[in-house]
Amino acid sequence: MSAVAERVSPFSGSALDFSQDFFSLFGLKRQFSIDTQALERAYIALQKQFHPDRFAAMQEHERRAATQWSIRVNEGYRELRDDLSRAIYLLSLLGTSLEENPVLPGDFLMMQLELREALEEIEQSEALPALDQFKQQLKRNIADQTARLSGFFEAGQRDEALKSVYALQFLKKLEQDSRRLEDQWLDL
Repeated sequence: MSAVAERVSPFSGSALDFSQDFFSLFGLKRQFSIDTQALERAYIALQKQFHPDRFAAMQEHERRAATQWSIRVNEGYRELRDDLSRAIYLLSLLGTSLEENPVLPGDFLMMQLELREALEEIEQSEALPALDQFKQQLKRNIADQTARLSGFFEAGQRDEALKSVYALQFLKKLEQDSRRLEDQWLDL
């Protein structure tokens, strides 16, 4: 049994602690930049420890506890493995929540408009090479924005991190839209 699994075991005689954050659950520091391999190793160890099939012959309360922990582990893994989800989660732990309709800087709004128009033009032209170029540029933009986001978290600039999250949300949504368009063209 791993040290992480032992620490959070619902069968160690202590009560389940669902109040612990996901970083603690996986034995990670509460920060944006994480060791994704350590997250993966902890996830696998916890899944092995709490997989409900291992408790099929146990008492009802032990089966229920294993199921609850398995759900919690899956939820935490999904939250922490994705940069955007992890940033939003970390901001929430720091007491900052996203707004429904935030006031954003004018240059960001102009960038949004330009990128949306570019994707619409590509859609109208049905030019697959242009879409491929757009997706590659979008991938670079996402990587750049993620790096900026990491820097803001490291510097403790929560307000800037929040703005960066909004930008990353937009870029990720545009990435989904471009994939959807490509799938539509390729009839997938």
